[in-house]
Amino acid sequence: MAGTHLTITTSELDRLQASVRILADGVRDTSTLMPQLGEYLQRSTQERFDTKTAPHGKAWTDLKHPSLKKHNQNKVLTLHGFLRRGIHSQVTAPGTVEVGSNLVYAATHQYGRGGIPARPFLGLSTTDRQEITAIVTDWATELGFRRK
Repeated sequence: MAGTHLTITTSELDRLQASVRILADGVRDTSTLMPQLGEYLQRSTQERFDTKTAPHGKAWTDLKHPSLKKHNQNKVLTLHGFLRRGIHSQVTAPGTVEVGSNLVYAATHQYGRGGIPARPFLGLSTTDRQEITAIVTDWATELGFRRK
């Protein structure tokens, strides 16, 4: 993806919680897990456009002059909704899923630039970490793994 993205790998999942360690104990085929994680993270990222909140919980900076916008004057990062709709997930390798946007201006909004404040929409919130753990646990249970 050209714009900006978040990459989740199974090695990063190991750090989320001890229950996720089942991935390191011999499970190498995550072909059914990674799309689930991608779909969840895509949806979670898109929901940030409603809450106007970064993954770490800080509210996005308000618009300085919302009345200058022709459409969606009360929505930050939304003129026509292209950025929100442009968030996609993609399994890029075994054990790896990327969530992000290939829109050229996505990185500008994520990190800020030239007077445009950063309004992070990509990243993992505390709720995301909990949900990822639940998804992985459910997936592992379906494979026959049990929590120790």
